[in-house]
Amino acid sequence: RAWLARQHAALLEVAYFHVVCTLPHELLPLCAIAPRELYALLFEAVAQTLQQLGRERLGGELGLTMILHTWGQRLNLHPHLHCIVAGGAFDAQGRWHAVKSPRFLFPVGVIAALFRGKFMAGLTRLKEQGALPEPPDGWPKLWKRLGAAKQWVVYCKPPFAGPESVLAYMSNYTHRVAIAESRIERFDPVADTVTYRYRDYADGSAQKQETVKTQEFVRRFCRHLLPRSFTKIRHYGFLANHARTRQMPRVRAAIAAAAPRRRKPPAPVPSAPQWKPTCGHCGGTRSVCIALVQPDGRVIALPAAARLVLWPAVSPVEWQNLAPP
Repeated sequence: RAWLARQHAALLEVAYFHVVCTLPHELLPLCAIAPRELYALLFEAVAQTLQQLGRERLGGELGLTMILHTWGQRLNLHPHLHCIVAGGAFDAQGRWHAVKSPRFLFPVGVIAALFRGKFMAGLTRLKEQGALPEPPDGWPKLWKRLGAAKQWVVYCKPPFAGPESVLAYMSNYTHRVAIAESRIERFDPVADTVTYRYRDYADGSAQKQETVKTQEFVRRFCRHLLPRSFTKIRHYGFLANHARTRQMPRVRAAIAAAAPRRRKPPAPVPSAPQWKPTCGHCGGTRSVCIALVQPDGRVIALPAAARLVLWPAVSPVEWQNLAPP
């Protein structure tokens, strides 16, 4: 709850996007034996991908919050990053560049291709430096499988209920590991089994139960324990911990300056003074047209029924009442 409150305080008055980047299954054996190196590379590749697209397509630096998840509903190994991305970029001149549409950040295919390239480049670098152990089936087979792998899975959409909903969802996983105690249905010490509840997304999110041996349950649980001192919540760009205090006031000011200002309604134009001639004899203001003057100077007198009241304007009924007999 404290973490959630801090993240809510940092939200901006802009559109937000939920981005999820997932590692392919071919890398799971290597993640199991070298989690620190692979997960750190995952953070680095995703952050570089989004920041590069932010500079190229929006002209500035993005604000990113990333959280690492390594598990699925059945405690299977499923490493992926949840990212909350502010919908705009902050440039070096202190200007805010908003996304063109609150429903679109970057093309998913471009994110996936760039993410894959950066991760593979980093993996090659770690291999050449000797920072990674030998994969269970050897490097040649791993390279072959990764080359044959389909496009890496990337999700990028605006959150349906706003960034608060994504933060609330992710806060359920920030300070616990793999499975909530409420999902454990029972433990049978005689049969030495654990029964837990999971959601089967392949079957329309149906609630199901699975019973496994205690040793298998503990094995599944323990592979989601991250290496000591590994940080699974990270911030980048103008949300980075070393820059947030200094940058956030500037970002908020830039967003306010870039927001379209509401046009003020035009001031009412003062109406011209109404024509109110007065009679030189009685001082009255009621004017009646009794004759027409032609261009050649001839005066055509109007009969009483055709005379017009020029001021004040009256209806035909009122004119009938006012006209002399």
